[in-house]
Amino acid sequence: MMQSFSSLIEAIGPVALSEELGIPRPTIYSWKLRNALPPRIWPQIVTIAKKRRVPGVSYELLVSLAAKRSHKSEAA
Repeated sequence: MMQSFSSLIEAIGPVALSEELGIPRPTIYSWKLRNALPPRIWPQIVTIAKKRRVPGVSYELLVSLAAKRSHKSEAA
């Protein structure tokens, strides 16, 4: 199971994600560094992960990762 948005981006592949989403690579790498994925692209992330056979990617996972990320930023 993915532990972070960064690990999810790595599992799908930053270059593949850039190509699939039509978003410049520097943006994808910025998301990876910030450990963030905008909620507006979550439906596409789930679809891309299924297409690329990355297991365990669901809306529930994305919500969980966002909550974990939010909790860490509040604790800092």
